[in-house]
Amino acid sequence: MSDTGVFRAYRIDGYPSVFPDQDIRPYSFTLSRRQALEDLAAFQYLLDTSYSGREFWEKQGNSFSAAYARVADWIRGCEGPVAISGFLSALRDRFSFIHDGHLSISSAEGERASFAHTYKAYFADVLLKDAGESCTVVSSRAPDLPVGRRVEKRLLSGHLFPTLSPSGETHYYIGRRSWTGDQAVSPTRELVLDDGGEAIRLLLHPCRASKSRGDHGVFSFSETQGIPVVRSSVFWEGAEGYSEARAAQFEELGRRLRSRSRLIWDMHDNGGGDSDYPQRFLHGLNENAQWRVDCATLSSPAILRAKGQSVPRDCARHWTYSPSPSGEDTRGAYGGAMYLLTSERVGSSAEAAVSMATNVPHCVRIGESTGGRGTFGETLHYELPHSRLVCCVPHKLFLSGAEEGIGYAPDYWLDTPALCEETIQWLKHPKTYQAPIGAEI
Repeated sequence: MSDTGVFRAYRIDGYPSVFPDQDIRPYSFTLSRRQALEDLAAFQYLLDTSYSGREFWEKQGNSFSAAYARVADWIRGCEGPVAISGFLSALRDRFSFIHDGHLSISSAEGERASFAHTYKAYFADVLLKDAGESCTVVSSRAPDLPVGRRVEKRLLSGHLFPTLSPSGETHYYIGRRSWTGDQAVSPTRELVLDDGGEAIRLLLHPCRASKSRGDHGVFSFSETQGIPVVRSSVFWEGAEGYSEARAAQFEELGRRLRSRSRLIWDMHDNGGGDSDYPQRFLHGLNENAQWRVDCATLSSPAILRAKGQSVPRDCARHWTYSPSPSGEDTRGAYGGAMYLLTSERVGSSAEAAVSMATNVPHCVRIGESTGGRGTFGETLHYELPHSRLVCCVPHKLFLSGAEEGIGYAPDYWLDTPALCEETIQWLKHPKTYQAPIGAEI
């Protein structure tokens, strides 16, 4: 999987011919209703022929036709000129049923409508220890749950998130997951538990794992307290995005680490790029680096033109399918333990890397769920004729087990931006380690 940068935007006026060619003209902040309706027709043509998610969302009961009609009704109801910013918002709002971290619409003024939604984790500053039918509070900043209090597990159903624990114990954060913008969490972000008529009120905050930033490029390597640490902040390098020399270095690093008993691979801030980079590293480390994914590639006249390719006369919208490699072979050359650090910022090709890493027999995911931006990918850019809105539209579909917006959940959650530091402390002090609460940058 690779993510195409904004190197060019194909203006879809002129194909099909119902969209008139436009002369170069100064940018306007408004459209006539006729122009707005023509841009809507262009947008409809684009999603109907060149968006890899249309059938996906329609099969879930959503109607693209109804959404187009609602935008058209909004345009016809405008008095006077149609503001381009309003048109942008109308497109975003009427298609809010789409959850797609790659699909977006941008204006020349810098406004951007994103269709990304995330099933975020929200935690209270409370740490619990499993005590059979109940849990005991071992660390807390919540007045209603002081240290030492016992809470029956039945009250905590759906609210326990396992975290790194000392040997022989099982510790949990308490919280919940919710879609961003869900009024059940926002704006109060409060969890209320009913303990026999007593209301236990807990203030929640977004998981802090995604608060730190990395700047390590495709990879950097270091050793901390004798533990090898590989950091990957992006799978993209230089103007072209891919360097064979850099990929070969990454593969060689994996080969050198094959003899180590454990290693940390920190990808917590990696938004993606070219999936060949992580695959080369894992091939060097583990030999088996299969990406178990069913892929479908959409083609259409608009897609070919956006790629700068010629359009055959008989070209029609069609799919090409590439099924996942058969079998469930997870054997690998690496006999050690890999600790893979993730957060909600991990998406696209970095989520492909998470999938590939499951080929390592002992791979432990730590941190936060990935962002769930891997179902749709390989974006192309199209400019609407009048508004000059640029639509970033994926034309590939990847089905790998990570739902859009939900992503891959970790084996152990950590509510701190210091994922690598805490993982090292847990590995070095397994008997006494305790996960942090209230840990800001």
